[in-house]
Amino acid sequence: MNPGCTMGKYQQIVQDFRDQWANARGYKVEILVPGQSSEVGMYYWVGRISNAEAFGKGLDAWMSAQSDPNSGPAMLMARFRECVTNQSRAGYITR
Repeated sequence: MNPGCTMGKYQQIVQDFRDQWANARGYKVEILVPGQSSEVGMYYWVGRISNAEAFGKGLDAWMSAQSDPNSGPAMLMARFRECVTNQSRAGYITR
């Protein structure tokens, strides 16, 4: 979390992301908050969607929308950037 951001503020941004973007695309997101960990300041974004094609289409649309600062996705991304700094990113396939 960046200075000035609280878990409550972050959770509100995540909820707005769900309501304004993710739910319509079938993308589910959970935030994992450490209960017991040596990394108590590390939170994890766990996102799930039906398949790689759906993820790719959603990501393409999200990235395209970033060029318009007045678009919903760009405004959400600005709020995310104010609140958190992404340390790493990975993708997994479940079987």
